[in-house]
Amino acid sequence: MVCWSGVGPAAYQLAAAQPERVRALVACAAVSGSYAFATGVASIERSLMSSGLGGFVLHAIADHAPKSLIASTVKEEGHLTGTEARELTEHIWAYEDTRDFVLGLSATLSGRRAGLKNDQHRFLDLDLPLGSLGSPTLLVHGTADGDVGPEHSERALGAIAGSEILRVDRGTHHCVWTDPTAEGIQGRIADHLRGHPQLATRHGPAPAGRRPRAQRGAAGVKVQSRCLIPLMNGERSRSGSPTL
Repeated sequence: MVCWSGVGPAAYQLAAAQPERVRALVACAAVSGSYAFATGVASIERSLMSSGLGGFVLHAIADHAPKSLIASTVKEEGHLTGTEARELTEHIWAYEDTRDFVLGLSATLSGRRAGLKNDQHRFLDLDLPLGSLGSPTLLVHGTADGDVGPEHSERALGAIAGSEILRVDRGTHHCVWTDPTAEGIQGRIADHLRGHPQLATRHGPAPAGRRPRAQRGAAGVKVQSRCLIPLMNGERSRSGSPTL
């Protein structure tokens, strides 16, 4: 099972309650404890973007100024320097699958106000059974995540017996899909899900740069990985949003 971000609490609870159904878990930038949503201006912006009007605006920007929307997303989802943000934006823009993923993901923000309010209420006082997890667990987190701080995966690492972590240097909240090392990260995730957690170590990902599909695992083992991005973009709902 793979979870990301705010799905973390549900995934951790499922793995703890029904271990026979979860052979392996990969938690990407996953919330693992008390989490407070943005307040002030950022909260107003989030509320607007989750409304019907916000959805219209996001779709309009995606259609007419897609690169600006990608740049804005990069800025919001990572604690990066100006140079780092510009370089990541250019990297995303250079690859069609990565570009389409970010634009498609942005379109899913609207129309979810009820769910957002529910999370805002429940996430303030989370008490997850992390210590009860028995499934092989790989944690993946960008060190520059601007949405869910890396401390969430560090907390899970300390609580889940036998868990391992992949820290993506200067990675943002979307690093699994948008980082220059994304194919290497996804290869590590695929290895873990195939039942080879020994390939997932506490060391960082492969050196920066877009990697070929034939690559080296953490232990120097050659692996073949399928990029996960097409799985995100392959099927779309009626609203045009990626479906999992």
